[in-house]
Amino acid sequence: LREAGRRLLSYGQIARGLPPGRNGRPVHPATIARWVSRGVRTAGGETIRLKAVRVGGRRLVDEADFDEFVTRLSSARDDGGEAAPAPRTP
Repeated sequence: LREAGRRLLSYGQIARGLPPGRNGRPVHPATIARWVSRGVRTAGGETIRLKAVRVGGRRLVDEADFDEFVTRLSSARDDGGEAAPAPRTP
């Protein structure tokens, strides 16, 4: 969908455009929905949410907003792109 020069994507379109996740499994559209509703917590404790717009009964994501989301997540990494290791319990 294009609206006023914007490219709007469904959750499924975004999921299909991402590389496979754990164990080679594809990303599920519900993952994108969680990124919109709950966001992703960074190692520093910040929660970054993916912006979405409602068009009729559907929620769609502007391609530019998705790019910004990925950029913010990438820059939130502590050591040059690698996720901070989880703290070990005693």
